Amino acid sequence: MKTRTIAGLLSGLALAACGNDPAASDNGGAAGTPGTAPTSTGGASGHEARRICDSSSDIRLAFSYVSRGSVRAYTSSLSDLGSDFLYISGTCQYWIQQPSLPHDEYWGWRSYREGELTSAQEEMLHEAVGYDDVSEGPLAKVCSGLQNADQSTARLWDGRHSRRCDAQLNVPENWPYRDVLFARAKPMQGAIRVQIGIDAVPRDAPVYAWPLKDPIENYLADNDGQSARIDPVADAEALREVRDRAIADAMTSPGFFYGVINVEPSGYVRAVPDESFVMSLRDELPFTDDDGLWSPP
Repeated sequence: MKTRTIAGLLSGLALAACGNDPAASDNGGAAGTPGTAPTSTGGASGHEARRICDSSSDIRLAFSYVSRGSVRAYTSSLSDLGSDFLYISGTCQYWIQQPSLPHDEYWGWRSYREGELTSAQEEMLHEAVGYDDVSEGPLAKVCSGLQNADQSTARLWDGRHSRRCDAQLNVPENWPYRDVLFARAKPMQGAIRVQIGIDAVPRDAPVYAWPLKDPIENYLADNDGQSARIDPVADAEALREVRDRAIADAMTSPGFFYGVINVEPSGYVRAVPDESFVMSLRDELPFTDDDGLWSPP
């Protein structure tokens, strides 16, 4: 069974690290990007009052954790956008991953949902993250302790700047309000992103039938970091059904989920007895690039 080390994983917020400060600002964005409301400066700080929902189609608020550890081969796309993420566009649309508390063996497979912020939720988030300037907001004040090489980095993007925490993030569970937003969102539909390779599989691992008419070989990755987008609605739903069934089956026997789903076409004969097709998949988000990634402008 292969693993792949993700050091400084891009995960959608690929911004350069700044010094040794566990709570540091990353320079991102450019002057003139959307997001500033046409109002006067806000309060003693002198920062401009800004809105998350500024009517632009760009991502105006993003939060995620970036892993520094290793991932199983052919599952790196599960971390493309970070974990426990929240992305919000200027149209108030948001995309969110199911919060990972408790942290279990299915954490990377947790579902994505989409929703639309109410004005009250926008205001709530604005205050929670210090949206007028996150470089001086709450995240800068609640990051404490020493950097830990194995600890995930929390990153927050406000449409102009990014703030990161490489140490202990002393905020409430599911900050900022991700549990509330996830509960009010709906399951994703549309395209998915799939990673398929050939790898060693345990002999007691269940095998699921490849559900598409296209040969599975058409989606075989040249390397364990490559993934493919699948757009046809029927194909995407068929693969989601395999994923959901595999996770449901695994949850009846905790500890026996091996991090990937073993899939084989009908009548497939293994060239090597202990090797087979392995698969991971996730929902595709509409604001990502051709490779399923996102980074600040």
